[in-house]
Amino acid sequence: MKKSLIFCAALLACAFSFQSCDKVDNPTGEGPTEAVIDNGSELADAVKNFAKEGVLEVPANVVELYVSENIDLSEVDIKNEAPLTLTVGKGVQITMGKTLTNVSIVGDAAEPATIIAKEGFVSNGSIAIMNVNIDFTEEANASLITIKDVKGKKALKADGSDSPYTILDLIDIEGVKVSGLKKSLIESTAGKILFTKINVINSIVEVCGNVNVFALGGGFPENLLIEESTIWSNGVHKNFFFKADGKPADVTSETTTTWTVNQSTLVNIAIGKKANNSNGGIKGKKTTIMNLKNSILYNFGSNKGNEVNGWLWGQNGGAIANYENNTYWSEDGAVEGWTDSGKGGSDQTETALTTDPAFTDAANGIFKPAGDEQVAKKTGDPRWYNAN
Repeated sequence: MKKSLIFCAALLACAFSFQSCDKVDNPTGEGPTEAVIDNGSELADAVKNFAKEGVLEVPANVVELYVSENIDLSEVDIKNEAPLTLTVGKGVQITMGKTLTNVSIVGDAAEPATIIAKEGFVSNGSIAIMNVNIDFTEEANASLITIKDVKGKKALKADGSDSPYTILDLIDIEGVKVSGLKKSLIESTAGKILFTKINVINSIVEVCGNVNVFALGGGFPENLLIEESTIWSNGVHKNFFFKADGKPADVTSETTTTWTVNQSTLVNIAIGKKANNSNGGIKGKKTTIMNLKNSILYNFGSNKGNEVNGWLWGQNGGAIANYENNTYWSEDGAVEGWTDSGKGGSDQTETALTTDPAFTDAANGIFKPAGDEQVAKKTGDPRWYNAN
């Protein structure tokens, strides 16, 4: 399992919780020590003993708290001085009414936790959300992750001087199921950010709004990976899938941006729009690498025959495009804009599957393929092959 570097301190932290000692245990003879929030403390105990007027102040030396039982944080505002990881037990439910800032969540892969969320997560650095189900409430109108005010090292130009881009190492979404997402999966308002790595792995995202799924503002990803995942809407999403207006060439002429979608299922996303809408700093550049493999695209970026142009930011050629075993389909049949030999950069691999994936229960968000070709090659998000 991939781990963000922010967890290293947490893994080394001691696990003593709210400990005190009497004079027998305290050789200094100075009397009992005061209870404190320590690494490994239970969040419920911290809230009970230390929250004041609905605010829990977490000291800077505390980088990990445990959540072993259901907890209602609707009226609790967690103020942490340093990046904090909440390690959540099997099947635990967290009700979240306030924005969590610089807080990562790590649940149990065998029995993911559930977060009932009115707000999302805000971060000014690396963040991980792993092994949880996130159910946004009806009134929720937040992005899952919003990046703001990043402070960190600058990416270096070829001559060793600072570029305008601040480095953010990792956004990691793994083993997550998101329901009721009305805004972006990842949104950045932090300006010129070089996202070293963005992962969406083994996850399901239900899009219920009509904003860009990835809205990276003035930044760009060095590596973006969507793997073994499903991103879908019931037909409401008619905006862009990717938008990133950063310019890799402002770092160095050799700086690349690589976008990979592998073994994934994308349904009813960017309907009638380009899949991507990013500026000239990325589109049509040989330093832009677009990998699309073993995936099912159903009504994805459907744009009247211009689908591949939309995938490559409206450019015929330019960007490096790699394809393998992809299905291009919509309710109207095969989407020929992906395989049209007259379109520069289109899928000419002879591995394209222009047949109906025949989802068994798409209306209920179950995208198990029954199409012969898809089943034979096990394309798309692999979880669905085990679905009832």
